[in-house]
Amino acid sequence: MTFPERLADGFLQMGYSVSSGQIEQMTAFFSHLIAVNQQMNLTAVVSEQDAVPRHFLDSAAPLLQDWLKPGMRCIDVGAGAGFPGIVLAILRPDLSFTLVDSLRKRVQFMQEACAQLGLSNVTALHGRAEEIGQARTHREQYDCVLSRAVASLPVLCEYCLPLATPRKGFIIAYKGPSAKEESLQAREACRILGGYMPQIFQAHVPGLDHQLVYIQKIHPTPQKFPRKAGTPAKDPLLKSIK
Repeated sequence: MTFPERLADGFLQMGYSVSSGQIEQMTAFFSHLIAVNQQMNLTAVVSEQDAVPRHFLDSAAPLLQDWLKPGMRCIDVGAGAGFPGIVLAILRPDLSFTLVDSLRKRVQFMQEACAQLGLSNVTALHGRAEEIGQARTHREQYDCVLSRAVASLPVLCEYCLPLATPRKGFIIAYKGPSAKEESLQAREACRILGGYMPQIFQAHVPGLDHQLVYIQKIHPTPQKFPRKAGTPAKDPLLKSIK
């Protein structure tokens, strides 16, 4: 089975409709990723059989829910090699995406990939989430904040909730089997940062036990959050912290 056929079959199993043009764009993206990955360590998942579910289908999982409305501003925190942001930008050209990563070489890769794919709805930004969350141009400016394979949920809340718009914004965290445990650990962080109690949804990715954690932003985040770079990971907002 070819890579485009694997993609088409995977999306069919998920019950999500994709066009032939979108399959072509995702195939071109994967080819570019594999070529660049030989010189730059972007991903350890390089086989077509593994990449389809783990990178492409997994990235698209939120589209099975009724969360992302036309015209929404989205930001992908810790976008890495462009998952989920570039995949979502291909599948939802009606949304705008800002892709954030702390490593400049990964940002440059995403910029090159988006240029090659002709994606006009994507901006790749170099910076740390703690700094971007305090910038007036980004703080509480996004309808949807996405993050995949970045940090535990209590830490992720401090990275992401400051970027979400109060009362209508939300965050989507991609998680595995640890979603329930992490959600319980993140309740205090959600309360402090202006979020509602985490909700867990099955990702419905064929062959993977992945889940999505959805957190609504209901109040503005106190100005002191996010704290300075490195602090959220070293000193998470857990219930035991006063």
